[in-house]
Amino acid sequence: MFFEAGGVDLNSTYKDFYEKYKALIGSATAQQILNKNNEAWRSFFALLKLRKKGKLPFITKVNPPGYRKKAGRRTLWTAQERSVQDRGG
Repeated sequence: MFFEAGGVDLNSTYKDFYEKYKALIGSATAQQILNKNNEAWRSFFALLKLRKKGKLPFITKVNPPGYRKKAGRRTLWTAQERSVQDRGG
């Protein structure tokens, strides 16, 4: 969404993904994941502003959250394996 639109609407993204995933992973887990995601994007935009003002002399690149450069292109980084704990009792 960031690359296509040139920005991110965190509020609508939060609502859309919360509704999509709350039944699958639970509302509390969905909220935690989305809050961490929003925190990462807000940090990214704050760093961009600081870099533009020249206040980050020690940082040469600011990348969007979850993206890594691979072979000269940005690719989305995702966790491939996740452990699921048995909630049964």
